[in-house]
Amino acid sequence: MGKNTLFFLLLALIFSKLTSLGEWEKHLIVQGKGSINVAVAADFDQDGHIDTMTSFAGGVTLFRGPNWKQSRQVTHFEEAYRGNRKIRTGCIHGCLFDVDGDGDQDFVGSNQMVFWLECPDKPFEQDWTFRLIDDEILGTHCLITGDVDLDGKLDLIANSGRSTDTEFPNSILWLQAPANPKSGIPWTRHVFADKDAPGGSHYMGFGDVNRDGLPDIACAAKGGEKFPGGEWFAWWKQDRHGTASWKKRILSKDQPGASNILPADLDGDGFVDYLASRGHGKGVLWFKAEANSVKGGNFSPDFKPIEIDPLIERPHSLALADIDKDGDMDAATCGSLVNGEAVWYENDGKGEFTRHLIGKNQGSYDLRTVDMDGDEDLDILIAGHHNANLVWFENPLATSPKPFPGKQSSWKGFSMNEFKLENRNCRVVQPKKAAPGRPWIWRARFWGHEPQTDLALLDKGWHLTYSDVGNLFGAPQAVALWDNFHEKMTNEHGLAKKVALEGMSRGGLIIYNWAKKNPAKTLCIYADAPVLHFESWPGGKGKGKGSKGTWEKCLQVYGLSENGAKTFRGLPLYGLEGLAKERIPLLHVVGQADTVVPVEENTDLLEESYQALGGSIKVIRKQGVGHHPHSLKDPEPIVSFILDAWKKGLEKSK
Repeated sequence: MGKNTLFFLLLALIFSKLTSLGEWEKHLIVQGKGSINVAVAADFDQDGHIDTMTSFAGGVTLFRGPNWKQSRQVTHFEEAYRGNRKIRTGCIHGCLFDVDGDGDQDFVGSNQMVFWLECPDKPFEQDWTFRLIDDEILGTHCLITGDVDLDGKLDLIANSGRSTDTEFPNSILWLQAPANPKSGIPWTRHVFADKDAPGGSHYMGFGDVNRDGLPDIACAAKGGEKFPGGEWFAWWKQDRHGTASWKKRILSKDQPGASNILPADLDGDGFVDYLASRGHGKGVLWFKAEANSVKGGNFSPDFKPIEIDPLIERPHSLALADIDKDGDMDAATCGSLVNGEAVWYENDGKGEFTRHLIGKNQGSYDLRTVDMDGDEDLDILIAGHHNANLVWFENPLATSPKPFPGKQSSWKGFSMNEFKLENRNCRVVQPKKAAPGRPWIWRARFWGHEPQTDLALLDKGWHLTYSDVGNLFGAPQAVALWDNFHEKMTNEHGLAKKVALEGMSRGGLIIYNWAKKNPAKTLCIYADAPVLHFESWPGGKGKGKGSKGTWEKCLQVYGLSENGAKTFRGLPLYGLEGLAKERIPLLHVVGQADTVVPVEENTDLLEESYQALGGSIKVIRKQGVGHHPHSLKDPEPIVSFILDAWKKGLEKSK
């Protein structure tokens, strides 16, 4: 067995053992026809959602976020272009560029010529004006932007990759927009690689590699019989004196299928390296800038090629971004064929890369890292080439929780935030160090009363929250307010989806009514001398004395008469089937001598019905104790009950 064969077999074995850091969910934006080769995204209509744009079916089409169901073809090539070039059904590449400097992103595309589309004030209602940039260059496989001449304005960088039918064969250039880009005045063409980029030149990278303060430009070119002189990665050094031709430096020859190259410091040594791929062959690699190459007082880096993944097939798109939010540059790519693999490479910050699968059976000619769903991590947007689709893969990375809003203060030695949500007072108390999974207990009513359970859980890393829905008595209005609070705590601030509920006295109404509506979001219920039927309290229709004024308010909130209240079933004692089915454990702590909220009219009835449904309920009965004091002097049984529910929930989710 040859050395090369053994090398690749060993690499295959290593990669076969690598696992994904989470499942990336695939979302289809459009299934088109033919090839879809370009994908760009921005909030074009400035509504706070990311829109996307691609090219197929003879034009350029815009899709409105956040669901991308609404679309509009903003230009049609046969109607817009009046030149001599034979136009294809879609662009081969494109980019975004605020050409006219009006603050919104315009589209620049390549389709046998280079053009730009002006983004109008109402991008989904008005046509985008088509303007020609250059139809003398030909074979523009890549369009990128950068401030080449350092005048504070972006320029357009393009290749003219064809060897015939153009005055600029096998060349690379940058294009400078006129002062008024809407005037029709030609863009100024600066050919810095004049006939100096043979083969099938593809994609380019922009950045200062040699530390002279001037940005340089790199490119890659495939080769073969139809593209003689290709199979190279190279970069061009910008001349300080502004001459048209730049000096070409070959990074590596004999690179079959070379296509993509991007500059970045990949190993944290302060030198700019290159990430590259062979999109018409196999493999992703990087070129490490050698730190000791200073010649004649000028930094002139040498580069050492290092394979990252030599086995990936036809990685025709490439992106650099901090995908895992750890502060260094990771990489993403995707094969071009219909059975292609989308992959990202996790960088340890020192140039060691770990391969992770994003998705299978997806081709690509263009790949962008974009926060598509507004969750503050980078997703992967792909133009599917042979798959003829535009898709995005959702990054499974858990977003860093947002800081809690409002006024900061201290509560019992812990940090507390106080704020309003829908004009209701809310509080969040944070532990010194959050427990894994960020568990939390949600208290209803009587903030700070008998806080021993809350304090014990804070010590164990739990968050404590409170949302005041007083004088709503667990009515639907209160449940809706709690729904919004739960969504905010979990989606924005990263607390666990399932919450432990704590309700004392009348707090029993809201914790049970909310839990019945949301059994899948309920971890457990701790109810202390809870009101479970409003005819018992505040109605006073049984043994308890009730509260006449409070009873009238309660009926008003529910929109009930006294007679209607007798048959009303939207109360904790009824409709417990969902909680029992979800196996939500219940704990009640009651005083057997309670004359305010009599046990036999509340907890005893719920205990009997919940057990009949197969549910688990434990009741701690304090003999000779009335409605007060709540809780237990030693809260250990309550705390253990809640912690056990959390532990079992974790085991169930495995």
